[in-house]
Amino acid sequence: MKKSHLAVLVSALCLLGPGKVQADVTPLADLSLEELVKMEVTSVSRKAQRLSDTAAAVTVLSREDIRRTGARNIPEALRAVPGVEVAQIGAGRWAVSIRGFNGRFANKLLVQLDGRSVYTPTFSGVFWENIAPVMEDIERIEVVRGPGAALWGANAVNGVINIVTRKAAATRGTMVSASVDDRGRPEVAARYGFSLADNLDARLYARSVNVSPAQNLAGDSLQDRQRGWHAGFRIDRASAGSEGWSVQGEVFEQQSPERDSTATGLENVNFSYSGGHLLGLRSWAVGNGEARLQAYADQQTLQMPQYGRMTVQTADLDFQHQLAPIGAHELIWGLGWRSVAYRIDLSAPFFVSLEPDSSNERIISAFVQDEITLVPRQWKLLLGARLEDNSLSGFEPQPNVRLLWTPTEVDSMWTQWSRASRTPSIGEAYSNVFYGIDPKTGLPLRSLVSASDPLDAERLSAFELGYRRQLSGGSVEVVAYHHRYDGLFAEQYGPVVAAPPGSPWPAEQMLYRNNVLNADSVGLELSAEAQVSADSRVSAAYTVKDVSARMPAGLRSRSVNVRVTEMEPHHTLVLQYDRNLNDRHSLGVTVRKVGAISAGIDGYTATDLRYGWRPSRSFRLSAEIQNLFDPAHPEFISDDFFPAEFGEIPRRLLLKAVWTH
Repeated sequence: MKKSHLAVLVSALCLLGPGKVQADVTPLADLSLEELVKMEVTSVSRKAQRLSDTAAAVTVLSREDIRRTGARNIPEALRAVPGVEVAQIGAGRWAVSIRGFNGRFANKLLVQLDGRSVYTPTFSGVFWENIAPVMEDIERIEVVRGPGAALWGANAVNGVINIVTRKAAATRGTMVSASVDDRGRPEVAARYGFSLADNLDARLYARSVNVSPAQNLAGDSLQDRQRGWHAGFRIDRASAGSEGWSVQGEVFEQQSPERDSTATGLENVNFSYSGGHLLGLRSWAVGNGEARLQAYADQQTLQMPQYGRMTVQTADLDFQHQLAPIGAHELIWGLGWRSVAYRIDLSAPFFVSLEPDSSNERIISAFVQDEITLVPRQWKLLLGARLEDNSLSGFEPQPNVRLLWTPTEVDSMWTQWSRASRTPSIGEAYSNVFYGIDPKTGLPLRSLVSASDPLDAERLSAFELGYRRQLSGGSVEVVAYHHRYDGLFAEQYGPVVAAPPGSPWPAEQMLYRNNVLNADSVGLELSAEAQVSADSRVSAAYTVKDVSARMPAGLRSRSVNVRVTEMEPHHTLVLQYDRNLNDRHSLGVTVRKVGAISAGIDGYTATDLRYGWRPSRSFRLSAEIQNLFDPAHPEFISDDFFPAEFGEIPRRLLLKAVWTH
């Protein structure tokens, strides 16, 4: 984007006449200093606590924040969070990570939706195209940057994203939303909430997914249009104090075609997802404390006619007990159990195979955390640890130490040291993958990648130092960190095995997946937001980081972990400006400047412009242009197990209407 374009846009916004804050909307900037200080989060300590009392780098996206961004999905809402890397690969396909190691199946990140882990055990990553809640029903998104494994367990290595939906009592009535893009692809969502009895509420919802395809470098369609639907329910029972229960469930289907960019002979890969889950939560008082028991069952099926069919069934049980304060100590402890059963029926064993093709993996865990008040209202020490035993890598202790200093009611400083582990995924532990072309030379050579037995967990030691200040109508946060990774997976070159006489295959290169790679990640995260006038708000987030991998001397390897260090922009800057023109009209601008990626993507600047109109209390209209000054640009190179054709993200015009009653 040319500088003159941005200058004209900013000048036009500044010249807009004074307006009034929308009467029907309460932006975050309108919260008082007292309300900001008391804003609560639950992801840091598994209990509700004030944001100012958290010894962690935390960003909370409120329902109003999400609405003002015009986000159609979770990754779009996360683009402005400092330390979070979000890149679009194609239609509905995303790479999302925290503090590095990004990829389509970024495996060092824990993502939860109402307490249910949504990662895919076969890859330890997230199919973001399948995470499609009704955006209007999201209460908040909590993003914790840095390890959370001491409380949440393996895979909460670089951070935790916790998506919290609204309680059923807050969604009584009818809501219908409809949107369409410039390609004429419509999406519709509907929700109906009602009361079943006193303190017993329910909602039903359904939504469609219809994402227009991305394009290749020639401007032609990638033919990766995403289509699908989701439908579900939620029932909440509220009682006095902490008593209550909740039940929710969902079913879905999704179609996601892709073009394979490798020399496997499988030009098109048609992903077909289906599945559902059922979750129950019960909370009750225990003395002056509180206990919670959560259980869920989840089944997902992935069908690819060219590869085969994979079914994964997960059962999870989680108990926690928050004790009443004992002197200066606030204790919370818990137990967990998870079972993951999978079965894979392959139609292309010449390309990939799993041994065994079905199994049942399990994780047993226990955690404890003691929050010690050293000096009332000033110094707190948090000591915690989670002990896990899993069938893939064995016993994993994951300790955490945090120190928090709050010299004033609005200032917080903290430091922490954490140890986290990432257990091998089912695919990493059991898969054998064949390639028809040598990935290093491009010459005809059949390569076989298999796992060493056994694989150990990848491990992280992390140090963090942070400062946060709450302002009237805003905040400032500065965080520095150093992450040291040991035992990352790499594919170690073995011998070349000659093909038998008369074989149609060339020689075979053996590669072994092993824990032989180390890496370092250092970074600085800066963020600030402020209410600059009665009707406008501005925010900025800047991240600078460096990720480097270290290979043992003399080792020849081909590693996804090495490649992802080449997929990291060194600098990222996000600027947001929101203005209420009057009590019915609003305007928002987001500018993202992302540095170049050494793997072959130039840096880019993307500007999104959004206009909102509320003709009545029950009706909203909005229009958004994404990539205002850029017809198309690439953001990421998909280089994982299913490497898709290189694509560009085109400019998009989006129209949306929301009706509530």
